[in-house]
Amino acid sequence: MSFGAGPAARAGITAGAENVPYDEIAHLLAGMRFPETGGAYSRAKKSAWKKYAAGADRRWDAFNKNKAAAIRKWSSRALADIRSNGRTVLYPFGGPDFIYAYTFLPDAAVYVLLGLEPTGRLPNLADMSDDEFSACFQLLDEALKDILQISFFKTTDMSEELSGECITGTLPVMMIFLARSGSHISSLRLFDLDRSGKQIYRLSPAECRGKNGFCRGIEIEFTHARSSVKKRLVYLSADISDSGFSQCPGCKAYLEKLEGPVVSFVKSASYLMHKSYFSGTRSLLLEKSAFILQDDSAIPYRCFNITIWDITLYGTYAGPIDMFKEHFEDDLAAAYRRKCEKLNFRFGYARSSNLLLARKVPYPQHDDIK
Repeated sequence: MSFGAGPAARAGITAGAENVPYDEIAHLLAGMRFPETGGAYSRAKKSAWKKYAAGADRRWDAFNKNKAAAIRKWSSRALADIRSNGRTVLYPFGGPDFIYAYTFLPDAAVYVLLGLEPTGRLPNLADMSDDEFSACFQLLDEALKDILQISFFKTTDMSEELSGECITGTLPVMMIFLARSGSHISSLRLFDLDRSGKQIYRLSPAECRGKNGFCRGIEIEFTHARSSVKKRLVYLSADISDSGFSQCPGCKAYLEKLEGPVVSFVKSASYLMHKSYFSGTRSLLLEKSAFILQDDSAIPYRCFNITIWDITLYGTYAGPIDMFKEHFEDDLAAAYRRKCEKLNFRFGYARSSNLLLARKVPYPQHDDIK
């Protein structure tokens, strides 16, 4: 398998002498149809793939008609002043979850996802036996169930699902999300970071310097089917605790250099930023962001300075689920009793979902982008 170093790269899994374009691989992994002349078409004729594709269509149809439709309707109203072209969406603790960032904020120019999971590589479908091929797509199906049904990956399940022979890391999952969002991949590049946060692009996985031979990051250039505007999806494999930043100073430097206005999007974050040893990430988001959209598992309500942030609350705050009950916020509960707006979809851990939208005053406009 080769990885292109330039914007027009066309490379991927190797099936004999053919190089398969990334966009075609993404559609194959997503269970979506593509031209019969495509290099991966022979694999799409397998009964295991047809079964997977039929199930995937049903699952994605249900997601788009229900939860995604509700989110799009809500965000078009509640986030109207944020959803302008040119924004950068920063999504810490999200792993490969591009689909929710894109559903809430489809007009951004750049999406930066952060997670502990490795960047990984694509499955070598060409060399799989029929049984291995079938097992691989069953695993892909399992990996996507939680995120579509309950809006987040279960950490223990994801760690197991993204560490096998079939799926190693986040790359295959992100490619599925891109295809299912109606996007087309034009290039894919691997990179490491130097201490200053500069991206060092690698010509092949063999050049990667990260843990287990994986690169620190992936950068994907894509366009949506309804637009020719090029966008970027970046995934950074990083421990963003205070000790993690000390071990990877380039990771923090990279995030500090993100061009704005930055919209930080955080959900189902295990209340990590409630803890003292995630103070660096908490401070970075508060300093770097022009807007923050989050549930209660993200930055504690007490950390928002009301002279700097204009806050709107949505949904219902009934406190964390039992696993995180020590992180109940009395001040957030009081704020919800004073004023909140409706939220008509389930989101995050609790059945009674909540979202906090914070706008930094004065509101940065698109014209402020440098």
